[in-house]
Amino acid sequence: MTLTELNITLEPFLDPVNTVNHIACYFTNPVESQKISISNILQERDQFFSHSLDLLALIGTDGYFKRVNPTFKNSLGYSKEELLSDPISFFLHPEDIEKTQQGIQVLLGGLSKLGTVNRYRCKDNSYKWFSWNTSVLGDQLFTVGRDITEQLKIEQKIKELNQELERKNENLEILILKRIEELRKSEAQVIQLQKMDAVGRLAGGIAHDFNNMLSAISIYCETLQEEFNNPEAILENISELKKVIVRASALTRQLLTFSRKQIVQHQAIQLNSLITHLQSMLERIIGEKITIITQFSDDLSLIKVDPGHIDQVILNLVVNAKDAMPNGGEITIETSNTFLDKNFISAHLPVSPGNYVLLSVSDNGEGMDAETKDKIFEPFFTTKAAGKGTGLGLATTYGIVKQCEGTIYVDSELGKGTVFNIYFPVADDSIEQSQNKKVEISIEATETVTILLAEDDKILREGFTKVLTKNGYQVLAASNGKEALEICQAHVGPIHLLLTDMVIPEISGTELAQRSTDLRRELQVLYMSGYTSESLENSTNTISGELQFIQKPFSTSELLTKLQEVLKSK
Repeated sequence: MTLTELNITLEPFLDPVNTVNHIACYFTNPVESQKISISNILQERDQFFSHSLDLLALIGTDGYFKRVNPTFKNSLGYSKEELLSDPISFFLHPEDIEKTQQGIQVLLGGLSKLGTVNRYRCKDNSYKWFSWNTSVLGDQLFTVGRDITEQLKIEQKIKELNQELERKNENLEILILKRIEELRKSEAQVIQLQKMDAVGRLAGGIAHDFNNMLSAISIYCETLQEEFNNPEAILENISELKKVIVRASALTRQLLTFSRKQIVQHQAIQLNSLITHLQSMLERIIGEKITIITQFSDDLSLIKVDPGHIDQVILNLVVNAKDAMPNGGEITIETSNTFLDKNFISAHLPVSPGNYVLLSVSDNGEGMDAETKDKIFEPFFTTKAAGKGTGLGLATTYGIVKQCEGTIYVDSELGKGTVFNIYFPVADDSIEQSQNKKVEISIEATETVTILLAEDDKILREGFTKVLTKNGYQVLAASNGKEALEICQAHVGPIHLLLTDMVIPEISGTELAQRSTDLRRELQVLYMSGYTSESLENSTNTISGELQFIQKPFSTSELLTKLQEVLKSK
């Protein structure tokens, strides 16, 4: 049977795997069912081996090559005789001998086909890598190989390039991180410079306001001295001094709120009543050229806020509206209940859906351009002349609204006025009930109320003592927390209330309150401070379970009223 009769073409033999498969197929005579000897076929048709681009060889069970094609010889550089005279192991790389011999044994043991990779030593003692596909044909092995040395070199080169790329990436990452750190440092320096500039502008505004107040205090004090024998003039000057003090108190309260160092006392309030209470003061502030118009919802829900903070929000917005109308105009204050749904919130406001109370303050003044409107809530930003404003008003307003879990939205155009819409969450029923709940404290009418006073400032301590004693209280005064605690331990008789500053030496006000109420379970506590960095979340009035606090500075009447509130009800 000839090669033509077997219909064998050279194309299948261009691939090692196909070569083995086709040889196994074509060298079986399907008609006569007679096995054709591969050796006879190869001997008759040498051109079959001669034209293959792959390495072809027959291997005997003794481990010797029985036949090799020209490609095999050319690849390794040996002659045919040299390849056939030595066992396969002679040509293998020492590290590949055992693996190759094991493969031959596996094939002879019954496996029909095996793919392997190993290294052969060339005539010049160099090594090449070959990929082999070997099949069992009768009592011999037929193997097809392909030189993969260059392929492996390329793969190794790619691997090395990848490793180099990884190293460069690591170096680049380190460089980027270093650069980022440098940029952060530069950014921090810029921010620090901006802070210093902002602090300078803030200090300038505060200095301007306080210098005005101090000048007024100085003038009225000198007038008091000059009008010593004129009771009417004395009363008038004292009245003016109190107004200056109120202004100074408002400014410090604004600073504390902005810096978040003021105690916040949220409670359920009716916004309409609060605005009505403020209206007369607002009218005095804005002057005669501006009219305040109020439009209130009759069934307005309660909101949970600090009343003093909301006073400040309304005051800030009204004063801003006044400044935007130098020639006069109208300020409209409106309240209403509203429901904010998901669609409205996604388009306008960053809050949760639900029921809100809307406070709207609008004017028909100059309005703002888009650039100004984008900056109005930034700390220290002001459109006023140098020294005429601190730039804290709207920033503080924004902070207060956010602290109440509300939000604020501004609409303004040049020449068309400005509208500030503030949304406060509606207070739930439990808050409303707690606000109306009263718990009477039993104090005999004839019993003198004893107050333990802890205040480190000598002038204030003596002043508080005089005021309280004059109003019928027995006062036990201490200059620090440790001294106050010792008095609490040693005093024979009841102590009804501890009046303590938050920040005092030796023992803090909160610790003093805790240790004192441990000693005297009936003791009420009233905190006071002009500034505190302490957290009061876990500090409570022992009897009522709620914090009681009065913000410095306060008037005598405010102190006495607060004392009665703490002592009698909560």
